[in-house]
Parts: sequence; structure tokens; C-alpha cells
Amino acid sequence: MNKVKFVVFTLILLSLVGVMFAQNANVIFNATTNATYLLLNQEYPGGAYPRGTTAAGRWVVQFYKSTDGVINPLDANGQPTGDDVALNNTGNNQLASIAATPPTVYTFTVGLAVVFPPTATEINGLIGDKVYGRIFNSNNIATATKSLVFNNMYTVTPTLNQTVNIQTTLGGWSAWVAHVVEPEDFELAITANYPGAEILYSADNTVYAPTGETADHTFAAGDAAAGWYKMGDLAGVVWTNNPYHFENTADAAFRFLGTKTPGFAINPLPADGATIEWPWDAPATGDVVLSWDPIVGVTGYNVYWNGAEIPVPVVDPTWTAEGLAVGEYTWKVVPFITDPVKGTVNLQPVKAKINDRSASVKGTPNPADAPVWGFEIVRLDKPPIDPENPPAGVVVVPDAPITTMPGNDTGMPAVTYAISAVGTWDVVVTKPAGFGYPWFAFLNVIGGDSYESGEIHVDTYTFEDVLFPGGKADAELILDDNNDITLPVELSSFNAVLTAQYFVKLTWISQSETNLNGYRVYRSENTELVNATMITPIIISATNTSSTQVYSIEDREVAFGNTYWYWLESVENDGSSNFHGPTSVFVEGEVPPVLPQATTMRSAYPNPFKAASTTTIEVAVKEGESGSLTIYNVLGQVVKTYSLNQGIHNLKWNGKDNKGNICSSGIYFYKLSTPTMNQTKKMVIVK
Repeated sequence: MNKVKFVVFTLILLSLVGVMFAQNANVIFNATTNATYLLLNQEYPGGAYPRGTTAAGRWVVQFYKSTDGVINPLDANGQPTGDDVALNNTGNNQLASIAATPPTVYTFTVGLAVVFPPTATEINGLIGDKVYGRIFNSNNIATATKSLVFNNMYTVTPTLNQTVNIQTTLGGWSAWVAHVVEPEDFELAITANYPGAEILYSADNTVYAPTGETADHTFAAGDAAAGWYKMGDLAGVVWTNNPYHFENTADAAFRFLGTKTPGFAINPLPADGATIEWPWDAPATGDVVLSWDPIVGVTGYNVYWNGAEIPVPVVDPTWTAEGLAVGEYTWKVVPFITDPVKGTVNLQPVKAKINDRSASVKGTPNPADAPVWGFEIVRLDKPPIDPENPPAGVVVVPDAPITTMPGNDTGMPAVTYAISAVGTWDVVVTKPAGFGYPWFAFLNVIGGDSYESGEIHVDTYTFEDVLFPGGKADAELILDDNNDITLPVELSSFNAVLTAQYFVKLTWISQSETNLNGYRVYRSENTELVNATMITPIIISATNTSSTQVYSIEDREVAFGNTYWYWLESVENDGSSNFHGPTSVFVEGEVPPVLPQATTMRSAYPNPFKAASTTTIEVAVKEGESGSLTIYNVLGQVVKTYSLNQGIHNLKWNGKDNKGNICSSGIYFYKLSTPTMNQTKKMVIVK
């Protein structure tokens, strides 16, 4: 093994010879093997400590003295402990060097001689002291993480030049000793989107204990140990990112996110199972306002209407269901909370570890568990006309004079009413006070039919489905205790039928006639009598018999494809009259087509339209012309062609070409070409 001479320091020792003067004492520490070099290679990056007195990367050497003979460890800052003192004499704290040549020599050089004592006034500062040395794995003690140290101390003697063998005299070097570094403490900032929860701590994520702080809180450096932190219970909050592990290797900030899940809504209006009654004359559709008790702290409510899977979000505890018709409906309300999220926490230094979640977390109960409420909308039956309590929209005048009342009233005075109404009604009458049984009721609708009750043996009687035609809405109601009063005519039927020659035959049958002059017939192309035209300028004479009579006329002034309404007027001898009807008939037959006077092309509808469906293009070709409609793709290629003659055509295109192939989605053009028209429009097929 190569000899190693390790010259660490030239120690100047103080000798007292006679009088007290400082003298230099040279102490040479050498080694007889390459053990020191090999120890340095163990720790040096790359495994080859640099050789040469000026080589870069050399490590520092430091000597110490001790009074108690014990080599004490270094503290966290690399300083000696106990009674050990670092020697800072000239030449100490040098860089350890290994000779570069010859290659078999491993002599270490520390540098200049070390002078003892440190000052000229210190006498006997070294002789008798126990000294030892260290080599650090850095060129700076403050940055070193390990060091080598003599296994034993050396006691300085008064000899001027002293040589000490590290291996044989001092037992060599220790192994590399790692420096114990006190951990640095760091700051921990804990926030929560729902502040106020207690901050809990556990070293191993098992048992948690209170820290005595609540969120939001920042633990100063040294107050937060490495370990696990989590939020304690907070009313209604479920923490979604519990727990958090703090490594205490850098400043950190963490925000705990919680969700609040509210309860379900209660007290719905309309109440569950409620029936909403609409008036008989209300519009076909209407709106219903839904409401429920507000819930404190919620962001809004999801309304699931009538079984829909996608809710309608609202902020306030109310929602309007629009366009409802008569029927049954269901709904439910699911409150939700959009949990608040804190902004990013900025800490110093910049190396702080930040946990930032910018997205909100929504707390919502399971919609499937929400109670389903229901209500029903019904339309009230149309009320009857009660002369003593008429419904809205009906005008009744009691004790009205009945100028057309026939016959003689031989019993108690008749009770009369004038009624003004429009549409079809039931008319309910009640036996007047003083009347016995039977009693009688007569109803004559001016411009309509006449009704007679016959004998009534109960207190009330109803005329059902009495038509009060528009424009002529007055009626005369007579209640009497005998049937001496009879109407001028009692009709059993009045109808209109289409003949084989496409004329209209009108027939009516009277059961009896009294003081009747005759009949007139009126025709209209709508249901309004006021718009009707009399088609019998000469009155049709009545027979005035109590036996059944059949009357008929034929109306030849009708056209194909039209519906006609007819009324029968019975005219009394005193000039007063009553209307019966209407009755209607549709005149069927082949109607010659009306040819367009100009060629036009309407836009396709629907447009855009889905593939595999159809769109319609209406084209009118004027009389005497013919032409074509051609569909092109965006490349100008013909897709489909239709030939057209005069008349109106509704062309239905199913999105296929002339060969029956399905056309792809995209833009298409359709062009109408006739002698008087060339027009191009665009349509789109969508997926």
C-alpha cells in the first residue's frame, strides 16, 4: 500500500525555556496508507478527489482543541459543542490538498504553518492542549453535510518539531459523520369556503385532535407541525377534500372546500293533490304560478316540471307554468347551493405551495328523492240560465211585456222574462209561488227555435241546449199555471239536404199552427242570422191546423264546395215572427279548378329540414304554361327534377336524388324555370 504523508498543519507551540517567550512548534500529521484518500473518494462526486495543491474543488480542514479530552459533535450550524473550541490560528481552516506527483504519493498539505498561541500575549496556549482535526465534504463548513474526524486526540508536547502518524498514533479517521440539521419551520395558511370550522391535526392520519384554531387561519413558522390537517364538523357542510398533508418543507396554503346540501322544498302552492277550477268560459289555456317556502342559504331551485328530466333553474321560490290546458300535472323542486370558493392565497416567499380550486362545487340533494307534487285543472260546467240568478254575460229582465204572447191567460197571471244571451245554454225555470201542479213553461228564441215544456209536475224544469244565435240573442220566457197560452207554431223538424242535382232541399214539419200567417226562409254562408238573405220573397202560407203539416222548398242558387246555413221565420197574423234554426248543408261536387294568373314559387318549408324527412315547395304555374323545378347541389350538379304543367303544385322532396340515393347534409338550390319565370332559392339539409 502506498505511503501517505498527511501534513495538516504546522502547529506553533509555545515553549517556556527559562523565561516565557512564544516559540513555534511544528506538528506534522501524516499517514502511512492511502486510507484518507479513499475516505475522501467515498463522498466526493464522481469518486475521485482532485489532486494538486491548486486543484479546484478541494475540501476544507479544521482543527479544534479540547480540555476534557472528549471529541464533541458539531451543532446544526457546524460549530463545535461542549468545551471544544475551533482553532482559528494563521494557516488553519485551509483546503486539504493531495500531491499530484508522483502518482503513488498521497501527501496532504494544509498550507501555511499554524501559529500558536493566537495572540502574542497568550502564553502556554497550546503545549499540553489536546487537539484533533476534521475534513468537511465542502469548501465551506456552513454548507457541509458530513465530516471525518480523528478517532483520538493528540496532546501537544513542548518539542519544536513533532510528527504524528494518524493511523498508528491516533487510530485513523472515523467514518463519514452526517451533520444533524435542525429542520426549518414553515408557514401554513388554511382557508375554507365555509369559514368557522375547527382545524384538526393528526401526525399519522389516524386520531385527530383540535389545534385550537378555526378556518381561516395562518399558522406561523414553527406553529404547524408536519402531518395531516382537516376540517371539523360544520353544520350542513360536507368537506370534499379532507384531509390535507403538510410536509413542512416550504410555505404552503390550502383551501378546504365543502358542500352544503339543503333539504327539500315544502308547502307547495298549489297544494299537492289540489284541484284548480277554471270558469267555463275561460280561455283554452292559461298560466299557473307555482310557489313553495323559501329556504335560507340556498343559491336557487331546480324545478322539474311534469316529469321532465332537465330542470328549470330559478332563483326565487316561484315559477310560472305557462300555456296549461285542462288536465293533470306533476312537479317537484330541488334546492341547490353553489358553494363559495375563495380566491388564491398569496404567501411569501414565492416558493409557497398553493392549492387553488377555481371551480365551484354544487350541493344538491338527489332529485330522485324529492317529493313529487301534483294538481289537476278542471273546467267548471257551463251554468244554466236561471232567470232569478242569471250567470255573467246573460241579461234577464223580469216581468217583461211579451207582445207576442198568444192565446188567453185564464188562470193566474203568467210570469214573464226577457232573456238576452249568445251561444248554447240550458235554461232552468222554477215554479212560481202560488202555482199548483201541473204548470207550464214556454220559451221563444227570437231568431231561433221555440220550446214548450208540456205539463210540469216538479218544482224545476230545464230547457236543454237552447241556442241563442249571434246577432239575434233575445228570447221570451213565459211561466203559467195552465196551457191556455200556446205558441203560434210547434215545429217537429227543420232540415236541409243535398239533392242529386246538387241543389238544397229544405223541409220543415209543424205539429200545430195557430194564428200563423206563413213562413219565410233565409240563407247565409256563415252562422250569423244578421248576414242571412231571404230566399222566399213571397211568404209561404200556413195551414193553421192542429194536424201535422209538411213544407218544403228547393234552393238552386248554390255553388259547389260551399256550406250554407238556413233559418225558418214563422210570421204571425199580427206581424210578429219567430226564427227557427239554423240548419246547414255542404254542397259537394266537382269544382272546376281556378288556374293561377301568374307563375310563382314559394320558399321550401320546413327549411332547414332533417335528412330522411321531407320539405314542401309550393309552385303555381300560370294558365297555358309549363316548366320544371330542378334541385342542384353546391357543385351545380342536378340532384332532382320535377316537370310542371299549369296549376298549383305542392312538391314534396324527400332528400333523395333521381336515383333514389339519400343526399348528404348541406346546402342545395332549387330553380323554377318557365317561359315567364326563372327563380332560384336555397334550402339546407341538416343531420
